[in-house]
Amino acid sequence: MSFSDIEDLSMDPRYYPKYLYRVHIPGVSITDWDKKIGFRCGASGNFNMCSRSELSGAIRSHLDWSCTKPSYLISTFDDEDRALDWAWGRIDGGAKTAQLMTIDPDDIVSRRGTPNPIFDVSFVVRRYPDMLPHRVKEAWVQDEVVVLYKIPIGAVRKIEKITA
Repeated sequence: MSFSDIEDLSMDPRYYPKYLYRVHIPGVSITDWDKKIGFRCGASGNFNMCSRSELSGAIRSHLDWSCTKPSYLISTFDDEDRALDWAWGRIDGGAKTAQLMTIDPDDIVSRRGTPNPIFDVSFVVRRYPDMLPHRVKEAWVQDEVVVLYKIPIGAVRKIEKITA
């Protein structure tokens, strides 16, 4: 039996944005990318997203950029311009290339066809401000949407290479 002490904070599929945008930096991103299967989170095992302490720990460590612990969450943006700004920021910071993936959130599903949980980070941290790490400003996570565990290749609509 799983313990639940917090409401389900994942997005209702009826309100998904049209697309999500994932910036992948080859050789740098902790999230595994395979052109045959898609994205897989860096963490092994799973956690209870309806346990406040487990969800809080997963979100806090994911948003703390100094944390090297692999995450159960995969970062995306719900705004293409914000994703492009992020990609160019990484290139300006020394990355040779970046890839911008356009993802259809309606196709982020399990093998059984059920939606994988997707979280609007701004909504979550407004609801539970203590889930935002102390050094991170709420504005920094604006437009960030995280996907639990994996994004299957069938959800990736377009891959764009960005180079300096």
